[in-house]
Amino acid sequence: MGSFEVVHEAGGPVLHLRGDVDALLVHRMRDGGLDERTVVAVHVAALAYIDSSALAMLVRWAQHAAAQGRPAVVRHAGPRFRQVLELTGLTPMFVLEEPAGA
Repeated sequence: MGSFEVVHEAGGPVLHLRGDVDALLVHRMRDGGLDERTVVAVHVAALAYIDSSALAMLVRWAQHAAAQGRPAVVRHAGPRFRQVLELTGLTPMFVLEEPAGA
């Protein structure tokens, strides 16, 4: 099962995704009041699996960020997440940010 947390940083809210992120978790996020348009970055270091509904949420977030003139920053994207982005053709929508010193 997946989980999420919104961490408020100086630049704005950062969405942390953990475990299996699927349609059920996306619904829980929305029911919990998450508006992905307000998120400044998504942290995916602890992500195990992401389904199409969660990818669609990230695409909406990236499109909104681009319309606002800001990047859609994804932090700590591991090889599996990068492969999903590459296979789906979504890589250009995101700025993949590595941890300091990596």
